[in-house]
Amino acid sequence: MPTNLSFSNSSLFQPNHSLVISNHLIELNCFTTRPGSFILMAYLAFNILLFPLCILILYHGLQQWWKKHCTSSAVVMSHSDSFTYHMAVMELICNLGCIFAIYGINSYDSSTIVVGFCLITFTWLGETFFHILTSVERYLAVVYPITYVTLKYERVRIRNICIGCIWLLCCVGTALVVNMFVLLKVMFFLVVLCFIINSFCSLSVLYILIRPGPGEQGANRERSIKLRAFYTILAILGAQVVRFVGGLAWAVVNMSGGLNPCIVNTSNMWFNVPSSLVLPLLFLYREGKFLCCKNNSQ
Repeated sequence: MPTNLSFSNSSLFQPNHSLVISNHLIELNCFTTRPGSFILMAYLAFNILLFPLCILILYHGLQQWWKKHCTSSAVVMSHSDSFTYHMAVMELICNLGCIFAIYGINSYDSSTIVVGFCLITFTWLGETFFHILTSVERYLAVVYPITYVTLKYERVRIRNICIGCIWLLCCVGTALVVNMFVLLKVMFFLVVLCFIINSFCSLSVLYILIRPGPGEQGANRERSIKLRAFYTILAILGAQVVRFVGGLAWAVVNMSGGLNPCIVNTSNMWFNVPSSLVLPLLFLYREGKFLCCKNNSQ
Protein backbone atom coordinates (compact mmCIF):
# COMPACT_ATOMS: atom_id res chain seq x y z
CA MET A 1 0.00 0.00 0.00
CA PRO A 2 2.27 2.73 -1.13
CA THR A 3 2.07 6.16 0.44
CA ASN A 4 2.02 8.17 -2.74
CA LEU A 5 2.75 11.55 -1.23
CA SER A 6 3.92 14.65 -3.05
CA PHE A 7 7.07 16.56 -2.17
CA SER A 8 8.40 20.05 -2.63
CA ASN A 9 11.57 21.88 -1.57
CA SER A 10 9.87 25.00 -0.25
CA SER A 11 7.03 25.34 2.23
CA LEU A 12 3.70 26.19 0.69
CA PHE A 13 1.80 25.91 3.91
CA GLN A 14 2.15 27.03 7.50
CA PRO A 15 4.71 25.13 9.62
CA ASN A 16 2.03 23.46 11.74
CA HIS A 17 0.54 21.94 8.57
CA SER A 18 3.67 20.15 7.36
CA LEU A 19 6.11 17.40 8.21
CA VAL A 20 9.75 17.22 7.30
CA ILE A 21 11.11 13.74 6.63
CA SER A 22 14.64 13.58 5.27
CA ASN A 23 14.43 17.18 4.08
CA HIS A 24 11.27 16.49 2.06
CA LEU A 25 8.05 18.38 2.80
CA ILE A 26 4.91 16.24 2.93
CA GLU A 27 1.90 18.40 2.21
CA LEU A 28 -0.34 17.80 5.21
CA ASN A 29 -2.82 20.26 3.76
CA CYS A 30 -3.76 17.46 1.35
CA PHE A 31 -4.56 15.24 4.34
CA THR A 32 -6.48 17.78 6.37
CA THR A 33 -8.66 19.46 3.74
CA ARG A 34 -11.38 18.02 1.54
CA PRO A 35 -11.59 16.12 -0.71
CA GLY A 36 -8.11 14.67 -0.03
CA SER A 37 -8.72 14.13 3.68
CA PHE A 38 -12.05 12.40 3.03
CA ILE A 39 -10.50 10.01 0.47
CA LEU A 40 -7.53 9.17 2.68
CA MET A 41 -9.55 8.67 5.86
CA ALA A 42 -12.02 6.44 3.98
CA TYR A 43 -9.11 4.34 2.68
CA LEU A 44 -7.56 3.96 6.14
CA ALA A 45 -10.94 3.12 7.68
CA PHE A 46 -11.58 0.51 4.98
CA ASN A 47 -8.30 -1.22 5.82
CA ILE A 48 -9.24 -1.28 9.49
CA LEU A 49 -12.52 -2.98 8.54
CA LEU A 50 -10.47 -5.88 7.13
CA PHE A 51 -9.60 -6.87 10.70
CA PRO A 52 -12.42 -9.47 11.01
CA LEU A 53 -11.33 -11.05 7.72
CA CYS A 54 -7.77 -11.49 9.01
CA ILE A 55 -9.03 -12.93 12.30
CA LEU A 56 -11.26 -15.39 10.43
CA ILE A 57 -8.31 -16.64 8.36
CA LEU A 58 -6.00 -16.97 11.36
CA TYR A 59 -8.74 -18.69 13.38
CA HIS A 60 -9.23 -21.20 10.59
CA GLY A 61 -5.47 -21.81 10.47
CA LEU A 62 -5.40 -22.36 14.23
CA GLN A 63 -8.25 -24.85 13.92
CA GLN A 64 -6.43 -26.79 11.21
CA TRP A 65 -3.22 -26.82 13.24
CA TRP A 66 -5.04 -28.05 16.35
CA LYS A 67 -6.83 -30.74 14.38
CA LYS A 68 -3.55 -32.05 12.94
CA HIS A 69 -1.93 -31.84 16.37
CA CYS A 70 -4.71 -33.86 18.02
CA THR A 71 -4.75 -36.52 15.30
CA SER A 72 -0.92 -36.60 14.99
CA SER A 73 -1.36 -36.06 11.27
CA ALA A 74 1.76 -35.70 9.15
CA VAL A 75 -0.02 -33.69 6.47
CA VAL A 76 2.07 -30.70 5.44
CA MET A 77 0.38 -27.31 5.17
CA SER A 78 -0.04 -26.21 1.58
CA HIS A 79 2.14 -23.37 0.35
CA SER A 80 -0.84 -21.20 -0.59
CA ASP A 81 -2.32 -21.51 2.91
CA SER A 82 1.02 -20.69 4.49
CA PHE A 83 1.38 -17.56 2.36
CA THR A 84 -2.16 -16.49 3.23
CA TYR A 85 -1.63 -16.88 6.97
CA HIS A 86 1.46 -14.70 6.82
CA MET A 87 -0.47 -12.18 4.73
CA ALA A 88 -3.19 -12.09 7.39
CA VAL A 89 -0.61 -11.30 10.08
CA MET A 90 0.79 -8.51 7.90
CA GLU A 91 -2.70 -7.10 7.41
CA LEU A 92 -3.08 -6.89 11.17
CA ILE A 93 0.13 -4.85 11.21
CA CYS A 94 -1.40 -2.64 8.52
CA ASN A 95 -4.55 -2.17 10.63
CA LEU A 96 -2.40 -0.92 13.47
CA GLY A 97 -0.61 1.41 11.08
CA CYS A 98 -3.91 2.83 9.83
CA ILE A 99 -4.96 3.58 13.40
CA PHE A 100 -1.70 5.42 14.02
CA ALA A 101 -2.04 7.32 10.73
CA ILE A 102 -5.62 8.43 11.46
CA TYR A 103 -4.68 9.62 14.92
CA GLY A 104 -1.56 11.42 13.66
CA ILE A 105 -3.38 13.17 10.81
CA ASN A 106 -6.13 14.46 13.10
CA SER A 107 -3.71 15.56 15.82
CA TYR A 108 -0.93 16.85 13.50
CA ASP A 109 1.50 14.50 15.25
CA SER A 110 4.39 13.92 12.84
CA SER A 111 5.93 11.02 14.79
CA THR A 112 2.64 9.11 14.88
CA ILE A 113 2.09 9.60 11.15
CA VAL A 114 5.59 8.32 10.39
CA VAL A 115 4.99 5.22 12.54
CA GLY A 116 1.64 4.60 10.85
CA PHE A 117 2.98 4.83 7.32
CA CYS A 118 5.98 2.68 8.28
CA LEU A 119 3.61 -0.13 9.28
CA ILE A 120 1.49 0.37 6.14
CA THR A 121 4.60 0.28 3.96
CA PHE A 122 5.73 -2.92 5.71
CA THR A 123 2.47 -4.64 4.75
CA TRP A 124 2.52 -3.28 1.18
CA LEU A 125 5.99 -4.73 0.59
CA GLY A 126 4.95 -8.07 2.10
CA GLU A 127 1.89 -8.27 -0.14
CA THR A 128 3.98 -7.71 -3.25
CA PHE A 129 6.54 -10.38 -2.34
CA PHE A 130 3.89 -12.94 -1.38
CA HIS A 131 2.05 -12.32 -4.67
CA ILE A 132 5.26 -13.06 -6.55
CA LEU A 133 5.93 -16.16 -4.44
CA THR A 134 2.40 -17.51 -4.94
CA SER A 135 2.54 -17.06 -8.71
CA VAL A 136 5.97 -18.70 -8.96
CA GLU A 137 4.84 -21.63 -6.80
CA ARG A 138 1.79 -22.23 -9.01
CA TYR A 139 3.94 -21.89 -12.12
CA LEU A 140 6.41 -24.52 -10.91
CA ALA A 141 3.60 -26.91 -9.89
CA VAL A 142 2.06 -26.78 -13.38
CA VAL A 143 5.05 -26.41 -15.69
CA TYR A 144 7.41 -28.75 -13.79
CA PRO A 145 5.00 -31.14 -12.01
CA ILE A 146 7.37 -34.13 -11.71
CA THR A 147 10.18 -32.16 -10.15
CA TYR A 148 7.67 -30.31 -7.97
CA VAL A 149 6.22 -33.54 -6.56
CA THR A 150 9.55 -35.30 -5.99
CA LEU A 151 10.96 -32.37 -3.99
CA LYS A 152 8.20 -32.49 -1.36
CA TYR A 153 10.23 -31.83 1.79
CA GLU A 154 12.77 -29.63 0.02
CA ARG A 155 9.86 -27.41 -1.06
CA VAL A 156 8.85 -26.88 2.55
CA ARG A 157 12.36 -25.89 3.54
CA ILE A 158 12.69 -23.53 0.57
CA ARG A 159 9.26 -22.06 1.36
CA ASN A 160 10.22 -21.32 4.95
CA ILE A 161 13.49 -19.72 3.86
CA CYS A 162 11.65 -17.54 1.33
CA ILE A 163 9.09 -16.46 3.94
CA GLY A 164 11.87 -15.54 6.35
CA CYS A 165 13.60 -13.52 3.63
CA ILE A 166 10.34 -11.67 2.87
CA TRP A 167 9.93 -10.58 6.48
CA LEU A 168 13.56 -9.44 6.51
CA LEU A 169 13.18 -7.52 3.24
CA CYS A 170 10.03 -5.84 4.55
CA CYS A 171 11.93 -4.61 7.60
CA VAL A 172 14.72 -3.27 5.38
CA GLY A 173 12.26 -1.66 2.98
CA THR A 174 10.35 -0.01 5.81
CA ALA A 175 13.55 1.73 6.89
CA LEU A 176 13.45 3.58 3.54
CA VAL A 177 10.51 5.64 4.79
CA VAL A 178 13.10 8.15 6.01
CA ASN A 179 13.96 8.69 2.34
CA MET A 180 10.63 8.81 0.51
CA PHE A 181 12.23 9.54 -2.86
CA VAL A 182 14.12 6.23 -2.80
CA LEU A 183 11.14 4.37 -1.31
CA LEU A 184 8.77 5.44 -4.08
CA LYS A 185 11.32 4.33 -6.68
CA VAL A 186 11.62 0.92 -5.00
CA MET A 187 7.82 0.59 -4.82
CA PHE A 188 7.36 1.40 -8.49
CA PHE A 189 10.10 -1.08 -9.41
CA LEU A 190 8.41 -3.82 -7.35
CA VAL A 191 5.04 -3.11 -8.98
CA VAL A 192 6.58 -3.48 -12.45
CA LEU A 193 8.55 -6.60 -11.41
CA CYS A 194 5.46 -8.25 -9.92
CA PHE A 195 3.44 -7.44 -13.04
CA ILE A 196 6.11 -8.98 -15.33
CA ILE A 197 6.52 -12.15 -13.25
CA ASN A 198 2.78 -12.71 -12.89
CA SER A 199 2.26 -12.15 -16.61
CA PHE A 200 4.96 -14.69 -17.46
CA CYS A 201 3.55 -17.25 -15.01
CA SER A 202 -0.03 -16.86 -16.20
CA LEU A 203 0.91 -17.13 -19.88
CA SER A 204 3.06 -20.20 -19.18
CA VAL A 205 0.26 -21.95 -17.30
CA LEU A 206 -2.20 -21.00 -20.05
CA TYR A 207 0.11 -22.55 -22.63
CA ILE A 208 0.20 -25.80 -20.61
CA LEU A 209 -3.59 -25.78 -20.40
CA ILE A 210 -4.22 -25.43 -24.11
CA ARG A 211 -1.49 -27.93 -25.03
CA PRO A 212 -2.89 -31.49 -25.44
CA GLY A 213 -1.89 -33.90 -22.67
CA PRO A 214 0.04 -37.16 -23.20
CA GLY A 215 -2.83 -39.43 -22.12
CA GLU A 216 -6.48 -39.59 -21.19
CA GLN A 217 -6.23 -41.30 -17.76
CA GLY A 218 -6.63 -38.69 -15.03
CA ALA A 219 -6.66 -35.96 -17.65
CA ASN A 220 -9.77 -34.26 -16.29
CA ARG A 221 -8.45 -34.07 -12.74
CA GLU A 222 -5.05 -32.86 -13.90
CA ARG A 223 -6.62 -30.24 -16.12
CA SER A 224 -8.83 -29.09 -13.23
CA ILE A 225 -5.76 -28.61 -11.01
CA LYS A 226 -3.97 -26.65 -13.74
CA LEU A 227 -7.08 -24.57 -14.34
CA ARG A 228 -7.31 -23.62 -10.66
CA ALA A 229 -3.65 -22.65 -10.70
CA PHE A 230 -4.26 -20.50 -13.78
CA TYR A 231 -7.23 -18.75 -12.15
CA THR A 232 -5.17 -18.06 -9.03
CA ILE A 233 -2.34 -16.47 -11.00
CA LEU A 234 -4.83 -14.61 -13.19
CA ALA A 235 -6.57 -13.15 -10.13
CA ILE A 236 -3.24 -11.97 -8.73
CA LEU A 237 -2.30 -10.55 -12.12
CA GLY A 238 -5.59 -8.66 -12.31
CA ALA A 239 -4.95 -7.08 -8.91
CA GLN A 240 -1.45 -6.10 -9.99
CA VAL A 241 -2.76 -4.58 -13.22
CA VAL A 242 -5.11 -2.36 -11.20
CA ARG A 243 -2.26 -1.29 -8.95
CA PHE A 244 0.05 -0.73 -11.94
CA VAL A 245 -2.54 1.50 -13.64
CA GLY A 246 -2.93 3.51 -10.44
CA GLY A 247 0.82 3.96 -10.08
CA LEU A 248 1.13 4.98 -13.72
CA ALA A 249 -1.64 7.56 -13.34
CA TRP A 250 0.04 8.91 -10.21
CA ALA A 251 3.38 9.29 -12.03
CA VAL A 252 1.83 11.01 -15.06
CA VAL A 253 -0.20 13.48 -13.00
CA ASN A 254 2.68 14.41 -10.70
CA MET A 255 5.06 14.92 -13.63
CA SER A 256 2.61 16.85 -15.80
CA GLY A 257 0.94 18.89 -13.07
CA GLY A 258 -2.22 19.11 -15.15
CA LEU A 259 -4.61 17.86 -12.47
CA ASN A 260 -4.85 18.29 -8.73
CA PRO A 261 -2.05 16.02 -7.44
CA CYS A 262 -3.59 15.89 -3.97
CA ILE A 263 -6.74 14.14 -5.18
CA VAL A 264 -4.77 11.77 -7.42
CA ASN A 265 -2.26 10.88 -4.68
CA THR A 266 -4.94 9.99 -2.15
CA SER A 267 -7.24 8.31 -4.68
CA ASN A 268 -4.37 6.18 -5.98
CA MET A 269 -4.22 4.38 -2.64
CA TRP A 270 -7.56 2.74 -3.46
CA PHE A 271 -5.90 1.00 -6.40
CA ASN A 272 -4.07 -1.14 -3.82
CA VAL A 273 -7.29 -2.60 -2.38
CA PRO A 274 -7.58 -5.53 -4.87
CA SER A 275 -4.00 -6.64 -4.14
CA SER A 276 -4.81 -6.63 -0.41
CA LEU A 277 -7.91 -8.78 -0.85
CA VAL A 278 -6.93 -11.23 -3.59
CA LEU A 279 -5.07 -13.86 -1.51
CA PRO A 280 -7.48 -13.79 1.49
CA LEU A 281 -10.52 -14.10 -0.79
CA LEU A 282 -8.93 -16.92 -2.78
CA PHE A 283 -8.21 -18.70 0.50
CA LEU A 284 -11.80 -18.35 1.70
CA TYR A 285 -13.04 -19.58 -1.68
CA ARG A 286 -10.82 -22.68 -1.51
CA GLU A 287 -12.09 -23.41 2.00
CA GLY A 288 -15.72 -23.05 0.92
CA LYS A 289 -16.46 -20.12 3.23
CA PHE A 290 -18.61 -18.39 0.62
CA LEU A 291 -22.26 -19.43 0.46
CA CYS A 292 -22.07 -19.66 -3.34
CA CYS A 293 -19.29 -22.24 -3.27
CA LYS A 294 -20.02 -24.35 -0.18
CA ASN A 295 -21.74 -27.02 -2.19
CA ASN A 296 -18.86 -27.16 -4.66
CA SER A 297 -16.08 -27.09 -2.05
CA GLN A 298 -13.49 -29.81 -2.42
